[in-house]
Amino acid sequence: MKKKKTTKQAIAVREYDSQRETRVLLEEMHRGIETIGKQHGSMAARLDRIESKLSQQDQELQIIKANVHENTSELKSVKTAVMEIDAKVDKLNTKFDTNISQNEDRFNKIEEKLGIA
Repeated sequence: MKKKKTTKQAIAVREYDSQRETRVLLEEMHRGIETIGKQHGSMAARLDRIESKLSQQDQELQIIKANVHENTSELKSVKTAVMEIDAKVDKLNTKFDTNISQNEDRFNKIEEKLGIA
């Protein structure tokens, strides 16, 4: 069997090559940073879309609030009108009851005078 001769080059390859390892680590870091950059870009775009939707919903909410305020104001007006009508109806009922009572008294007096009772 022949013994292999070890040359200086073969020994150098087997030894630790810090420059080569540094380049490999830098390449890995570069790929990792590139991946993070892509993810950041997609997340930023997604956040922009979400922000746009929230802005749109905020505008719609403001419109809804304005409509609710307007409806509340109209409801107060309607409530006031109903209360006024209710008071008028009560007044008319009282007047009607009074007139009926007075008419019954008049009819009774007329019946007494006529001797119908």
